[in-house]
Amino acid sequence: MSNPFNQETEPETNQPSNINIQPRVAQPNKAPIIIVEGEASGSVAQMIQEENELLNEKQRLLAIMDELESRLTSEIKNKKSSISVLRAEVSQLQMKCEQLANALDIPVVK
Repeated sequence: MSNPFNQETEPETNQPSNINIQPRVAQPNKAPIIIVEGEASGSVAQMIQEENELLNEKQRLLAIMDELESRLTSEIKNKKSSISVLRAEVSQLQMKCEQLANALDIPVVK
């Protein structure tokens, strides 16, 4: 019985013919190093540049999001405080209106 893994055929590649990829001999316990020349090295550089640009954009957007969340939290605190003050003022005004209405013998509708 033959072992299908011992076939000695040329591997098919989908690489364009003008790209030269040369794997180096792997050292024990180390991944093989691949040298990429030609158009592929340019596209790798472009991918690295695009990755860096995207990482920078991500950091910028995260900083904006943090700032907006901080502003929102602050705005919520301010609104809660304002509502609390207005509730107290409304309550005091209702009491004064009731006192004045009682002094004038006017029925108070709540």
